[in-house]
Amino acid sequence: MGSRQAAADDAVISIASFGFALSIGKCGRAPDMPVLLSRDNLPTSRYEPSAVMSQKWMPLDLDERVFLEGTAKLDDHIWNCNGFDLNAIRIPCTNENIDKLLKGRFVLQRTAPLFRLPPELLHQILQLLNPTNAYVSVTFFFAMTCKLALAVARSHIVRIQRSHFGSLAGHRLICIGDAARTFADYPRGLFTDKEKREWFNSSDGEYESDDIDLSLFALAASSWQRVREAPSLIRTSDLVWRRSAISCLSTRDFLFFRALSTPHYPDDAQWVVCNLSKREYLRYDAIPPVRNKPNPVDAQSRKVNLCRLVFACICWSPSKDTGIRSAGGGADAVNAQLARGRWAGDRLEMTTLEKMAPCEGAARWKDVTEDLLRLLHELWVSKMGDPRRCITLEIEYREVYGVKEVQRKGQVVG
Repeated sequence: MGSRQAAADDAVISIASFGFALSIGKCGRAPDMPVLLSRDNLPTSRYEPSAVMSQKWMPLDLDERVFLEGTAKLDDHIWNCNGFDLNAIRIPCTNENIDKLLKGRFVLQRTAPLFRLPPELLHQILQLLNPTNAYVSVTFFFAMTCKLALAVARSHIVRIQRSHFGSLAGHRLICIGDAARTFADYPRGLFTDKEKREWFNSSDGEYESDDIDLSLFALAASSWQRVREAPSLIRTSDLVWRRSAISCLSTRDFLFFRALSTPHYPDDAQWVVCNLSKREYLRYDAIPPVRNKPNPVDAQSRKVNLCRLVFACICWSPSKDTGIRSAGGGADAVNAQLARGRWAGDRLEMTTLEKMAPCEGAARWKDVTEDLLRLLHELWVSKMGDPRRCITLEIEYREVYGVKEVQRKGQVVG
């Protein structure tokens, strides 16, 4: 094994030496020309991978004790959008969807034996039909019987959709780098006393010895589970190959079942990402889409940009070298913001502007959209190098939202 490694090193040295000699032959002998590479003067990082490897990152939900995605470089997490799903914190508008389905005429159903029962017994029947609160079709089949049954089942549908979609809403989210090793490396007040005892065997959060590893990254990678995927009752493979009650529905009933069982996210609603810990919010409609001229604006790209921005806000590491490399300079400023994410460890959820939780006392919600859009702009500049090739606050806002949108300041909402 040692001879193979030596042979590989000799090959690397030979190629590097040949390339260097070739460059000198083309450009002339440089003053103070360094000696060619040899085994004795190879850089130490050649034999020390940790010296050149950037940090690994992992997005976590501290309340559920799950990781959202496996370990990866921060650059891959942000630009591939594989570490964060907005629907995990997005609360579906189930009540609005049911209201829409209930519109129209009602047929009197009091003569049906089932609906002669008091409402309390009907709710108990629904609970017995789904005792584990699983996302199963039986609750929706009951609701499809008639509009009265849908009205009775409303609260049960809202509950199960809220628990299976947007399951991370209101939870503490953080994307932690593997360089965090002590309590001082984490945001202040991130851990509860119970978490300190269970995760790090500490009652006061302090250790006299520096040898004890307090890596939340290592703990999550070794013992936590991956977040569960959102369920789906309508899969093409199931409908085609598996005979079931859903596959036997008529076209009209199937469309009704799909509308009822699929989480409802209206496009015309004013969606906002709320930080429940700091009482700050980010407006979804202010996120510029990716525009590759002459192609039209892709509506889905606005959601992708929001995903990147929220993910960048929950990153945290004691090291400012996050691994983000800039194509045109300015990486230090971006790395500094990513290493101390503005929302790292805070409770986040995505809801509509009218459904934002009311503030207590003198506290008020603050619109921080403009501040966060600057971070998105800097991320794109570091990625593309040339500001004219990427999303800029001036160019895209003038084209999509108008000049007034650029000049509008942060708003404070009660």
